[in-house]
Amino acid sequence: MSWTPDETPTQLAIETAWLQGYVAAGVVYGVVVVLFVVCFYRLWERIRTKRREASTNFMLLYLISVFGFATVVFATNSKFVQLAFINNRDYPGGPGAYTNAMFSIPVNLVSSIAYLLANWCATGLMLWRCIVIHQNCGPMVRRSIYGGLGLVVMGFTTISLLWLVQVCSPASSPSQNTLMAINYTTPFFSTALATNVITTILIAARILIHRHETRRKLHPEDYISCSYTGVPAIIIESASIYTAFYLLFIISFATNSVSQMAFLQVVSHMDTLASFLIIYRVLQGKAWTRETFSRTAEVMSDRHDISLQTQMFSRPLSPMRFKQPPVEVQVSVDVSELHV
Repeated sequence: MSWTPDETPTQLAIETAWLQGYVAAGVVYGVVVVLFVVCFYRLWERIRTKRREASTNFMLLYLISVFGFATVVFATNSKFVQLAFINNRDYPGGPGAYTNAMFSIPVNLVSSIAYLLANWCATGLMLWRCIVIHQNCGPMVRRSIYGGLGLVVMGFTTISLLWLVQVCSPASSPSQNTLMAINYTTPFFSTALATNVITTILIAARILIHRHETRRKLHPEDYISCSYTGVPAIIIESASIYTAFYLLFIISFATNSVSQMAFLQVVSHMDTLASFLIIYRVLQGKAWTRETFSRTAEVMSDRHDISLQTQMFSRPLSPMRFKQPPVEVQVSVDVSELHV
């Protein structure tokens, strides 16, 4: 006797992917909780020791706000899973059909708003890190980068608001739009991915260029900026993990794969994870700051001076030649032989 629900294999695959994604999202949220506790403790220590700065207050406010958004997303998603798989398990078509029909109910509406706010915060942090890393570039380069990022952010904000209107409309969901003719799910996640890809490329390129310059000018034993230019720095500073999961979700959604349900659950917390990793590096003193380039330049200048001195004193001494003393000629005259 089989206890399998009377559903098609596709429906069962969607439900399986949904639950697996929910479990994976729980794991990611657990990592977020650990990072929140660690970062909060470090920030509180700064405040308690009266080392409070404007950046400390900002990071503390940002940390609490984003963690609150992530907690709301996880709690509301948990409630929605309960409604779909327990309270309304016999809904026609199963939990998958219930999701498409009831995506705009109040509990999921709160989840969508909290997710969008967390996403905006994560994007803002990425833009801030991009500005910090490129502040030592030339004026023309900075203007070009800032102008391009501004246009991208304007487009991303507009599309994200249209997507929020879609998922909040009755009988609408990320996979269907009953209010408007355009489904804004793909444009929303594509624009978010484009924003992250652009900032990722800009940040990674700047770090790699700086890494090449410092390695070329410094000896390995003097290469102190490895914490700023190593592989972990490139992955964390550019939020490559966040970008990778966005790409996986867009591919699965565009190909109508059942795995999109799993990636959608995980993506909702990857932006928070990437943001907290950046904050953790900042608190460790390993992240890029406004003084990173100046400190590295000072080290390279000191190394250059030491190298010149080393070359000066390491040259072989030329043989010293002393001038021979003049030969003294003594002339003796016999006065007796002189005739007056």
